[in-house]
Amino acid sequence: MDSVTISTVANQLVVTAPYNPAFPPEAKTLGGKWSARDKAWVFDARDEERVRELVRSKYGSDGSDSDEPGVTVRVVLHELDRDARNQQTVALAGQIIAERRSRDEAVRLPRGVVLIEGQFQGSGGSVRYPALDKLDGVVVEVRDLPRAAAAKAIADHPDAVTLVDAAAIDLVALRAERETLAARLAELDALLAAAEA
Repeated sequence: MDSVTISTVANQLVVTAPYNPAFPPEAKTLGGKWSARDKAWVFDARDEERVRELVRSKYGSDGSDSDEPGVTVRVVLHELDRDARNQQTVALAGQIIAERRSRDEAVRLPRGVVLIEGQFQGSGGSVRYPALDKLDGVVVEVRDLPRAAAAKAIADHPDAVTLVDAAAIDLVALRAERETLAARLAELDALLAAAEA
């Protein structure tokens, strides 16, 4: 899948990410401006934490884990989005993983997404409103998904998304548990410091 990157250039934060229709409205509320020349969103660098949180909420990762190898997940499309058959696209971790652009056009899968089981209908929807149609039994693998995005996708859609690599399951679970414990430890330290003062 396409990666998300955040870089700082001359007091501006530059966010490069695949298209996600839910991102622009919220990016604008943080003062983000689309740069057609750079094909990226540009923000004031002083808003870095807010921008990173927005990017993580929409894409499952802010790109800071790009050094880690991605994982492969298996996705049961009709379980991921029960209304997807009436839509043109299905998305995971803020990225489109299946799309039909016109009624009689074959369903498109982006780079890193592979059909594993089932098949897509040859056409779907109407001329004005193309749709994926009949996704029962259609399973895809999404490859090179950032670990944080995979963990969020599994937590959000446990019936639809599973990790393919058993070793990766342990790593994702362990990282999530470590983050929870670290947050709790910080809370306890603050409480102890307040009590001892």
